[in-house]
Amino acid sequence: MSTMSFFSLPISMEYCESLPVQALVHIVKAQNHLETDFHYLEENGILVNGSEVEQADWLEKITATKAPKKLLISLLTQRAVLVAKKKEQPDASQQNKSTPQSSLSTTTESTHQQEHVTNGK
Repeated sequence: MSTMSFFSLPISMEYCESLPVQALVHIVKAQNHLETDFHYLEENGILVNGSEVEQADWLEKITATKAPKKLLISLLTQRAVLVAKKKEQPDASQQNKSTPQSSLSTTTESTHQQEHVTNGK
């Protein structure tokens, strides 16, 4: 069973496939309230960040197609991957920030210990 996260909650693909098209459209629109990005898919399936109007036009257009559910699930899946990548990036920068501080404190401690040994002689 494959899962993806929306709103930081894991949702199975099977569950998404069981939802009606309008529920999937609602999920897409609900995510817009949590983010400032309005995504839609180009004809080749690539995720595009556009305006709210562009996304609304895309949603209207795809709900009239034969396979809107497949396209909506693809959009939600790609957005979930994008959000996960964004969440990983701050973690990496936090680790990079903590590393110099810890090495700085180690350097300061060893310098202090060396001074203490030198002054003790």
